Amino acid sequence: MEIKITKDSSNKVTEAREIEFVVVQEGSTYSREEIKMELCKKLSLDPESTIVTRISQRFGVRQSTCSAHVYKSKEALATHEPKHIVERLSKGKDKPAADAAGKEEAKKE
Repeated sequence: MEIKITKDSSNKVTEAREIEFVVVQEGSTYSREEIKMELCKKLSLDPESTIVTRISQRFGVRQSTCSAHVYKSKEALATHEPKHIVERLSKGKDKPAADAAGKEEAKKE
């Protein structure tokens, strides 16, 4: 995965850093979590206070246009981002464990 930063600005109202970037893919489309972790690693950001807000990919092109918001703390992220988005993204982190538990229950029956 290669990330190219196209715009890096500061939003004084929300006190967030707004980053627009392009992700060049080698294979299939990356998940939101994978993109976030790679961006945090590249820019030395805290994953807990970073959220990928948009991923846009055109058909037949192996790159995605993305944007992310970086806040000073996890609490600031929860304050300024829509609650349902923050909840949905936090549930996604636990999904593999939940899927495994569901498969175990299905085997018992």
